[in-house]
Amino acid sequence: MDSFTPKTLPLSVQPPETNRQGSSHNIDSLNITIISHTSSFTIDDLHILEKKSGGNRNVYFDRELGRGYKIPKDIDGKDPSKIRGVMLEFLRRDTEKELRLNDIYEVIYQGKYAYLATFSSVEVDLGEGKVFSAPSFPINRDALPIEKGEKISLSAIQELQKAGYNPTDIKLDNFVKVKNEEGSYDYLPIDAKLIGKDGSSSLRSRFVKRTQEARGHFDMYKGKHIDTAI
Repeated sequence: MDSFTPKTLPLSVQPPETNRQGSSHNIDSLNITIISHTSSFTIDDLHILEKKSGGNRNVYFDRELGRGYKIPKDIDGKDPSKIRGVMLEFLRRDTEKELRLNDIYEVIYQGKYAYLATFSSVEVDLGEGKVFSAPSFPINRDALPIEKGEKISLSAIQELQKAGYNPTDIKLDNFVKVKNEEGSYDYLPIDAKLIGKDGSSSLRSRFVKRTQEARGHFDMYKGKHIDTAI
């Protein structure tokens, strides 16, 4: 099944469908049907999709729907009987934090990327009654990863701050770059777990402020991944 690659969408992004019946793919002579509901999946449904592995999470891509799904390695492929409910609750809260990206995309860069503000959550059945609320995000085919040795522009961080958001976990994995009309790059956050909000008293915003005070810098990496020249 590792050789399976879903077909690529001809558009940059396609909104999720609500009543999709599923699609069949022939994989090594086995006729497997993927039921790609936007509200719920089994973990086996996701395991058939294209996969990329990050530091803490596996990311699955449904190119046909134009959606991606993030599953923490702590639970992906694990024996569901050994997954504690308290961990699933903790991870559910992390998923809810991802939804802040909708608000961010609506306002940064004068709303140019508002069409991508379709971050949501889906229920993933892990088996034995264990359910995980997974982040679901739009696939932006214009976006490129920021490679090792590159940096995120300071102007992109200032764009977030100007909009009232307070990022501190500023590292390459948490942003992508998109070439803009001028031929340079816009930088979009793809992880909002440690992006606080001005005037908010939420646990996240308070944690971000405490982290910044402890490090003596707005960025927990003290600007290591920030290019101050752009």
